[in-house]
Amino acid sequence: MNPEPICPCAGFIHPRSISNPPDRDAIAYRVGDFNSFRHALLLPLLDAKGDHLETELRLWRPAPNGDLSLQLVEWWAYIADILTFYNERIANEAYLRTAIQPESIRQLIQLLGYRPRPGIGATGVVAALLATGAKTAILPQGMGLQNKPSPGKQPQIFEFDQGLTIGLPDTVSADLPPVAVTKMLFVPLSSVRRRLAVSKVGTTGKSPVHSTTEIDSLLLLGEVSGLKPGDALLLQEKGWDGTSPNYRWVFLDATSLEKDPRGKSNTRVDFTQGFEPWTGFDVRNTRLFSPSQTAHLWAVPKTAGVVDGEKVHLDRLVKQIGTGDMLLFEQNSNAALFKVSGYEEVLWYANPASPDKPDVAPASTTPPIAVLHSVVSLKPNPLAAWKGAPGKVKIHFSWREVGQFIPAPVTFIDSESASSALTSLTVAEFDSAQASGTAFPAKLKNTKVFIEDVDGQGVVANASTDSTGTGLTLSGLPDQPYTLKPPLRVLFNLASVSRGKTVNNEVLGSGNAGVPGQTFVLKNAPLTYFLSADSLSGDNYRSTLRVWVDGIEWQEAPHFYGSGPKARVFVTREDEAGKTLVLFGDGVNGARLPSGFNNVVANYRFGSGEETPPATSLTVMLQPQPGIKAIRNPVAVGGGADPEPAAKIRKLAPRSVLTFGRAVSADDYEAIAAQAPGVKRTKSVWSFDASSQRALPNIYVGDDSIAVTSARLALSLAADPNRPCKISLAKKVPIQLKLELSIANNYAIQPVIETVLRLLTEADSGLFGSNKVGIGQAFFQSEIDSVCLKANGVVAVHQIRLFADTGAGFIEETGSKYDPGIDGFYALALENLGITYEQVAL
Repeated sequence: MNPEPICPCAGFIHPRSISNPPDRDAIAYRVGDFNSFRHALLLPLLDAKGDHLETELRLWRPAPNGDLSLQLVEWWAYIADILTFYNERIANEAYLRTAIQPESIRQLIQLLGYRPRPGIGATGVVAALLATGAKTAILPQGMGLQNKPSPGKQPQIFEFDQGLTIGLPDTVSADLPPVAVTKMLFVPLSSVRRRLAVSKVGTTGKSPVHSTTEIDSLLLLGEVSGLKPGDALLLQEKGWDGTSPNYRWVFLDATSLEKDPRGKSNTRVDFTQGFEPWTGFDVRNTRLFSPSQTAHLWAVPKTAGVVDGEKVHLDRLVKQIGTGDMLLFEQNSNAALFKVSGYEEVLWYANPASPDKPDVAPASTTPPIAVLHSVVSLKPNPLAAWKGAPGKVKIHFSWREVGQFIPAPVTFIDSESASSALTSLTVAEFDSAQASGTAFPAKLKNTKVFIEDVDGQGVVANASTDSTGTGLTLSGLPDQPYTLKPPLRVLFNLASVSRGKTVNNEVLGSGNAGVPGQTFVLKNAPLTYFLSADSLSGDNYRSTLRVWVDGIEWQEAPHFYGSGPKARVFVTREDEAGKTLVLFGDGVNGARLPSGFNNVVANYRFGSGEETPPATSLTVMLQPQPGIKAIRNPVAVGGGADPEPAAKIRKLAPRSVLTFGRAVSADDYEAIAAQAPGVKRTKSVWSFDASSQRALPNIYVGDDSIAVTSARLALSLAADPNRPCKISLAKKVPIQLKLELSIANNYAIQPVIETVLRLLTEADSGLFGSNKVGIGQAFFQSEIDSVCLKANGVVAVHQIRLFADTGAGFIEETGSKYDPGIDGFYALALENLGITYEQVAL
């Protein structure tokens, strides 16, 4: 039996060679671990000549089992392993870039005087609906609301910022007026194909006109019966004067019923062949007729004068035709519409003396065949083309109006492709049953309202009523994309709410004039902060904390510097656990607290964070209010932010030393904007402004309009007022990424693929991480290749293809460099990453 090895000596190097190249997020500082220290302790020391210096170890041969000397060596190796581990951690925690412990980061940035931004409370707007029978109700300031949390989430509490008296109407059903329909709408038909029902505002803006070259489907109001496939139909412009070409002759392919967004059925008429609309075609100004009778031209062959100027001879007597009637002439695929300007009855002979004299009887030897028939005068003058072979020209008359055309109802509103779709609203044909009647509130002028769709989602807009009270003009719609699904309704009783639960009269403790710099801790955390341009703390946010000492309110200050010994001020700080510390002066910088029992009292609100209730969920009233039926939030609240993360602190704290709270260079603008709550990424560039003839800063921020507002507020406190800057929302550019990998056949496929996915998409560390990608950041194929090769098992990357969506669908980028533009940033969703692979033998 082979003895158990005691000293695994092969391959050990002691001490280890330590290398720390630049641009690393961790410091290598360990000279060894347990195995390497154990190995070193088991080897005797040698002098320069190779002679043993340790006679004790030269002849020692530890036993494989139960040797206490060997155990003692291993204890020392264990202690050395622990000590070097902590030495490495201490070295890493001593530098801002490599520190990972929150307390280390906070201690380091204290040297810079940088205060990490606390969590920010979200704000929003809700609407109140009156209970049945109620005409008014009062919502008190501070009334609490709570959301309906999703599984695994905690509820969040919001409170009304001001009291509100609400009244009727609280909601009115509304529709888009036809002139506001600017989107090409696809509508489902009973047939297999999908046809395009166009209702688009023309350049005049007066009526929805068709912009395609052909129309093969239109919509009739209500349920229309009496139509069958193959029926011939006439489309004609209302008020047709008998001379214009504004009509079309079509044939019915099929009909089907379609429900509009409010559930009302309309009739889709589908034509066998599309027709070209006339100039200014408007479905609301178009009539649809079906003929009930037909006639023909005079049918005797070679008869002259059947079509003579404006007069046309028919083959029989048709007394139903009168002046002003319409006659449609049809032959083969041609059709023409005329208006009757005169009517008479004429006697012709079926066997005249000669074809050019049909009104002359034949010779006396031939019995005459006299035919009394109708002669109509038409305008415009009939063309000779309608002198076709006898009986081949069919004349349609005695028209029945089939129904009333309507524009295709709007089934969804997409602000990106129909930017002007939501500019005005009208009262719906059948309004909600309520005491408000069917009109909007009178004399609204730029009043904030909710536009809510059938799913409870919506947008905030400024509304103004027209003189009739049945129309609303909208403005101030959100810049970010939105979609709505009619039917719509307008909510009027809006109130602002904000995150945080109020705590009143919390006793912080007792003042002691003999103790300088007393500190107290708020019982509830986190303390709520809100964005503010007039913050007492000197930042672009303010706390909700108010402190009274012996009934006198003290003021919050950003620091004690410059405060005299009698200044009633306090300073707040957050500890590592998120608790808020309230600090008072020492009698030199800021006043000491006067002595008293429980004489330090605070009011504040607690609760904050980036995660906020989505639309339709902030609906639970914590205290029922008389006259209130429901609270609704069609628009999600927003503006909340988590406390500044460690990664952002590492980056921004050193840069704050350079800015000193003011923006001069492009880096200053970028650093100050990046500190604003809700801003995930920033980019500042200088460009020449032609109007002012000088270079001005352009700041791009991500990822939503709240970030723009927050950055604008932060820079308003720091930027040079004589140098205006432009703050814009960066363009999010969705991408698709396709990779072909070679994976070693001795590796399991799934773990390798998962590693590649993590290396590319993990939010904070992935190459295309949603929190990592910067504005204007370009990527190289070699960079993507290098990241994929970091995954154990990936042997090669054969093909990399990137497709970017800049508004016209995903288009493949060419070249080895992928650039989103100076104002854009790439966004790679996990579902847009496609990986194919092959296994190869090594």
